[in-house]
Amino acid sequence: MKLKRKTWILLITVCLIFGFFTYSSLIEPNLLVATTNLALSFDRLPEEFNGFKIALISDLHLGMWHLSVRDELIVKAIRSFEPDLVAITGDLVCKPSGLREAVDFVSRLVSIAPVVVVLGLSLIHISEPT
Repeated sequence: MKLKRKTWILLITVCLIFGFFTYSSLIEPNLLVATTNLALSFDRLPEEFNGFKIALISDLHLGMWHLSVRDELIVKAIRSFEPDLVAITGDLVCKPSGLREAVDFVSRLVSIAPVVVVLGLSLIHISEPT
């Protein structure tokens, strides 16, 4: 049976939309963990901070299309970096269902180094009455 041109275009469009949705909601936020190492120096930095390493994590958005495999990738990267401090700088969760995941994730990081969490705007929105 031969498909008409319009049917092919519709089929290809649906596949592209599905592929984009899959990549943007599952693959990119869960399976791609990027790390960047920066060496900074400051003239007035106290001597005890020479060689001090901070692992910075941001925008995890736990509770939204979250796969635990990403947590494993992040924890492994941080453990190999051997930081003196882990800083989570906002948007740790995006809805109440992510709070339990956040506690579990942070507790794993505490076993590596002290952890500081700065709440992001997502937590403000969670706490507002609807």
